[in-house]
Amino acid sequence: MLKLNIISNNELEIYLYYNICNIDFKDEESIVKFLKKLFVKLDKYYDLKIEGYYDINIFIDEFYGIVLKLKKEDFEYYDYYDKQVDLKITVNNNRFVFLLKNYDILNCNCDIYNYLNNIYLLPKEKLSYIEIANLMELTEIIYNSKDILSKGMRMKS
Repeated sequence: MLKLNIISNNELEIYLYYNICNIDFKDEESIVKFLKKLFVKLDKYYDLKIEGYYDINIFIDEFYGIVLKLKKEDFEYYDYYDKQVDLKITVNNNRFVFLLKNYDILNCNCDIYNYLNNIYLLPKEKLSYIEIANLMELTEIIYNSKDILSKGMRMKS
């Protein structure tokens, strides 16, 4: 499952479910190969051409998969050739939580956290494709969850 969120002309987020991103994120060559294949798919299926200099933050969660946050930097003095890409890659390992948009009942094996009057779900195990699809429909994924997990109050799961 791939979900694409175009934030602006220079920024996008790509959500990839764990079963399609079998990659060693400790190996830089493996990451670059993976990104090249992904950029070809984005061009082919979404007509998104990834060219120029990009700052890429990769957020990894063992139970969900990965989120790629791509931000294109505009350098007026640097002239890139057609289809040339230069990358600055940062890899972040952390757990993702899911912010409930409304208080619909979800049946998933998750811990529940309350933080700043919001309810967040933290999966306890890898979820099925259907469970992830339900979560994506009823929640907003938060891939930078350090404050929520450290400062939030854990409720009964």
